[in-house]
Amino acid sequence: MLRAFKFDGTDRCEDWSAFLAKFEIFADASGWTDEEKRNQLCWCLTGPASRYGTNLIRHNKDISYVQLMEKMEQRFNHANETETLQVQFHSARQSPTESTDEWADRLSSLADKAFRDVPEHYVQSQIITKFLQALTDKAAGKAASMLKPKSIEEACQLVKLSQHLDSSIYGVKHQEHNPYTEREREPVCQAVKAPREYGQHNHLDSQLASMMEKMVSMQEATEKSLKELHHQVNELKKQTPQSNQNSRPGTFQCYSCTGRGHIARHCKKSKQAQSQGGNHDDKKDKRYTSRGW
Repeated sequence: MLRAFKFDGTDRCEDWSAFLAKFEIFADASGWTDEEKRNQLCWCLTGPASRYGTNLIRHNKDISYVQLMEKMEQRFNHANETETLQVQFHSARQSPTESTDEWADRLSSLADKAFRDVPEHYVQSQIITKFLQALTDKAAGKAASMLKPKSIEEACQLVKLSQHLDSSIYGVKHQEHNPYTEREREPVCQAVKAPREYGQHNHLDSQLASMMEKMVSMQEATEKSLKELHHQVNELKKQTPQSNQNSRPGTFQCYSCTGRGHIARHCKKSKQAQSQGGNHDDKKDKRYTSRGW
């Protein structure tokens, strides 16, 4: 059971406070004395924490369990480094060789240390936002953020689902671990992005083809409407009365002699008739006067 309690003093393991709380509970349950606690604690330390604890005991073999715990508290308890840890949290980015689950676990560990006295719902919201924003796959992070996940586990599932859809539709393969360096990865990234760009171009081409078809159909409909309108105008011209042609120059009809090319007031025949009628009346009047009538 004691093998489960390990502390190495790095950011990859649990913090000192959590380790100490579990160690004290197990020590009380086992009924250990302070000397037994000191000895068992040394077996639980690994990595930098083990080297630091070994140096303390080497320089002071009679160091007590309480003194040893105070030294370890000063060295590995980061409760007073909240601001530094928060800066590390906000500046964290997913590594190219880090999987989605590993990135989520590392971010959760940083958040637990950086936001100790903060409500849990706020910590979760910070973890989810940072997890999606600092993903190497920006498209998957954007797609997952639009669905507003409520937990980091749900966010991980949405990111994996988005990557799976990209792989199925566009042929984009997302590798969780890539042994190549950044310079070696550039051609691979370009090759991976090419299918997505090709799919986007196909989508644009289909939209353009659809718009061209609509424009051609509209042009045909317009030409048809113009032909019908031209036909209607011709029909109206055929139905126009012939009397309208009299308004042309040289086709006027005289109402006095029924001749064409002039009007009644300019009619010569009408004037001649009027002048002859006036002379006949004068002679008649003179005849009547001479006879006395």
